[in-house]
Amino acid sequence: MAFGSVIGSWMDHHTRKRGIMTVLIINNTNSQSLLWHILYVTCIVLSIITCSFGCLASEMEKMAFTKDWIVVITKKDDSSLSAANAWMKTIDLSSSVVSPLTAGYIINSISYRFACMIFIIWNLISVFMEAYIIIRVYNAVPELATREPSFSPGEGTEAKCCKKCPNFIQRTIGKWLTLFYMYYQQNVFPAAFGLTLLYMTVLGFDGIAIGFAKSQGLSALWLGILRSIGAAFGILGAYLYSLIETHSSARKSGFIGLTAQHLALYICAASIWLPGSPFDPITYFREITFAIWWRQLQDSFIFIRSKNQSETGSNDIDWSTWTSNGHSIISAFILLIGIAVARLGLYMADLSISQIMQETVPERERNTVFGVQDSIAQFFSVLKDILTIIVPDPKTFGTLIIISILFVFSGFLCFCYYLLTVRFDLKFGINRKITSLENTITKKDTLRFSLK
Repeated sequence: MAFGSVIGSWMDHHTRKRGIMTVLIINNTNSQSLLWHILYVTCIVLSIITCSFGCLASEMEKMAFTKDWIVVITKKDDSSLSAANAWMKTIDLSSSVVSPLTAGYIINSISYRFACMIFIIWNLISVFMEAYIIIRVYNAVPELATREPSFSPGEGTEAKCCKKCPNFIQRTIGKWLTLFYMYYQQNVFPAAFGLTLLYMTVLGFDGIAIGFAKSQGLSALWLGILRSIGAAFGILGAYLYSLIETHSSARKSGFIGLTAQHLALYICAASIWLPGSPFDPITYFREITFAIWWRQLQDSFIFIRSKNQSETGSNDIDWSTWTSNGHSIISAFILLIGIAVARLGLYMADLSISQIMQETVPERERNTVFGVQDSIAQFFSVLKDILTIIVPDPKTFGTLIIISILFVFSGFLCFCYYLLTVRFDLKFGINRKITSLENTITKKDTLRFSLK
């Protein structure tokens, strides 16, 4: 969250090869600290820290290739950027279909320790495979070795903080503010910011929703299956995006995607009141005290192995009654189905807004802008985690679902505002903050990208 924009700016000031190889090595090697520590607490702390660096590097690696490299490659081959983006997303999601099933099977079949070892070994092997492929692509496209002169904070308008602050703080905060101001100046800012609002949600296949579903009786295997179904809907969304963009525009595809996502999330809202739902916030807030909340927070860091279950805690589901150990799983199952269906619209919107940013953000600012975009997205993701810590009980999960839907709706409104500004500019011939890349787009192309 804090360093995404800074790393994006750093990548704009260095060659593409050096940038992506640096984040690749950090991404794949920071998951290996578990091998070198014996003490449990030390291991957990170091794993969290190195995992944070690994996640940051992973995001930067993905950003460099899917937001910057792909634009240069499609220009050289004179191919469709939307088709390339869709194929990239399809490849990414295809791996998401296989990996949850594989991981779920491994975790259910063997102990956590051996499963962790398998994942670590795979990370070590994959770093060499990825590096080889990246170098081959870089050498095959000479245009990747050149870029427009990069923007340096201090050129033009530079944001400044309070003059009473020390010089070091002024320079650091001033640089960050300058990067965020550069992001704000982009034409696509309303749509891009709307996309970041979608990260303030528990309605995704991350640890929060998965943990809630597991607490309601779903096994790791079925969680993996449902995650794979979500990835399949994402692949379908990528295909529909490419199809709609080819025959209409990226903006219309984004509008359809956000609408579809928002409607699908009402399935999640309905799950709050279905059989098996633990939703009861009134009772929770009536009984909760700070002492109880603090004790629950401390207990969440304690790992207790049940003597009556296997190490992985598998659950037997009776599909005739849709129960697991006597508890109805209808609510949790419908919740994950709604999340899976919403993937279709989500990835349509993601690809649409990303392509609009690729086409409008100047090359010399591309990594910086996408880095700031990722930082804001991670801020909302952390905000979601904080809300989950504040109200961690399953009885209040329905409240988090409602808040998530409201944020998704806010993102939809931001995108609608962006569409209105585009139509207004085209209607009255306003040319606001046009970038160098936009100047190459003809009036016919501009009208094609507008939502009719």
